[in-house]
Amino acid sequence: MSDNQDYSDTVKSGEHNLQQGSERRLADRSSVGLRHLESYRSAQNALKQAIDCLKQKSYQSAIANFKIAIQKNSELAEAHFYLGLTYFMLNDYEQARLSYQQAIKCEPGDPTVHENLGIVCQLLDQHQDAVSAFTYAVALDPKRAESYSRLGNSLQKLGKREEAKVAYQQAVLAKLKSDQS
Repeated sequence: MSDNQDYSDTVKSGEHNLQQGSERRLADRSSVGLRHLESYRSAQNALKQAIDCLKQKSYQSAIANFKIAIQKNSELAEAHFYLGLTYFMLNDYEQARLSYQQAIKCEPGDPTVHENLGIVCQLLDQHQDAVSAFTYAVALDPKRAESYSRLGNSLQKLGKREEAKVAYQQAVLAKLKSDQS
C-alpha cells in the first residue's frame, strides 16, 4: 500500500469520525433543547395553576405551585413576582421582599416589581431600601405618582424633609400629567 493510500484512508477515517462526532453533538443538543422545552412547559403549567389558586384565595396551594414553577425555571420573573404578592397577602413581608428581589434579578426593568418591593420595605421599616426601590420604579416609569408619594413618605421617615418635598412635588406633577392624558 502506498503512502498516498494510507493518507487517504486516514483522511476518510477522520472525516467519518468527525461526522459521527457532529451527529452526536447535534443529538445531545437536541436532547438538551427538548428537556428545556419540557421544563419550560411544566413551569408555565405550574404558574397557571398557581395564579388560578391565587385568584381563588387558596394561598398555600398558590405558594406550592409558584415554587414548582420556580423549581422548573428559576428565571421565571412572573412566578417570583406572584409568589411575592401571595406572601404579601398573607402579611409575610419578609418572604414577599425576598420574592420581589428574585423577580428583579430575573427582570430588572419592571417598575411594578420595584414599587411592590418598596412597599414591603416600608412595612418592614426598611426605609432606606424602600427609597432605593421607589427611586428605581420612578426611573423606569416617571409617571408613577404613587411611587413618588411613597418615596416621599420613606424620605420623610429618614428625616430627609427637603428630598421628601421634591418627591411629593413630583407625585403631584405625575398625577396631573396622567389626568391630562
